[in-house]
Amino acid sequence: DLEDRTVRLREGDQGTGPILDLARGGASSGGSVRALFNLGDRPVRLPGGITGEISVLLRSEAAEYGGPRHEAGPAGELAPFEFMVLGPPSWRAFP
Repeated sequence: DLEDRTVRLREGDQGTGPILDLARGGASSGGSVRALFNLGDRPVRLPGGITGEISVLLRSEAAEYGGPRHEAGPAGELAPFEFMVLGPPSWRAFP
C-alpha cells in the first residue's frame, strides 16, 4: 500500500526517549501493519497502548533474535532501543 501510510515521532513518558511510529495499509489492503521503535535508552510505555484487533507479530528483543526476552513481555511497553511490529491476528507472527 503506497498511499495509506503515516510516520510520527511521538514523545514517550517523561524522561524517556521518543518513539518512531510507522503505519501502513488499511482495510482496503487486507489490514494494516504498524512498527514502533523506542529510540531511547530507557523502557517506554506506548502512548495510548495497543487497542483493537491487533497482534504482536515481531519483537526485536525476543530471544530468537539474540535479545534478552524469553517471554512475550508487556505488549504496551518497549525495552530500550526495542522495536515491535503489530498487525492483524490473521497474519503470521514471528518468534
